[in-house]
Amino acid sequence: MDTQSRRKSGKRRGQRPEAPSRTDLAAVIRETTRLWRKHHLSYDQSKYVVEQVRRRIGLAAP
Repeated sequence: MDTQSRRKSGKRRGQRPEAPSRTDLAAVIRETTRLWRKHHLSYDQSKYVVEQVRRRIGLAAP
């Protein structure tokens, strides 16, 4: 598949037409903030937590 046909397909990797909006994610962001503050996570600790959660739910980069 050449570059021209990939561009014409209109599909983007990792993009979903039904992606959640900012307001849909607001509750998740609020809860995540609360948990990280409660446990006083540093930057490195929060990075580690995110990596582990991605592994546990099987989330990989597109």
